[in-house]
Amino acid sequence: YGRISRRLAEIIQGEQIHQVGKRIPTPAPDFQLSEIRLSKNQSYEQDSGHGPDIFIVLQGQLDVKYDESVFSFSRGDAFFVPDALPYILVATQSSILFRASVP
Repeated sequence: YGRISRRLAEIIQGEQIHQVGKRIPTPAPDFQLSEIRLSKNQSYEQDSGHGPDIFIVLQGQLDVKYDESVFSFSRGDAFFVPDALPYILVATQSSILFRASVP
């Protein structure tokens, strides 16, 4: 068995990639993690140039709009958006989400 280290875990700050989000580095070359922070009524729009996205809502409530449909999510919910599907996230409350995606 390995030895237990008493070092504190490094807190990864991430790199700001746009007004509402930052990219958090991972050791996996085919996995990307992002944090998205939206104020109430703020939106984030993604065009069709993305791979599959998995979201986890850490705080708040938001609507996800795509294909003429609207789905509501709140703290503790997770949802999947298929690749190449344009979508819009609209915060109905101040919200924080994690997005797992393929770079």
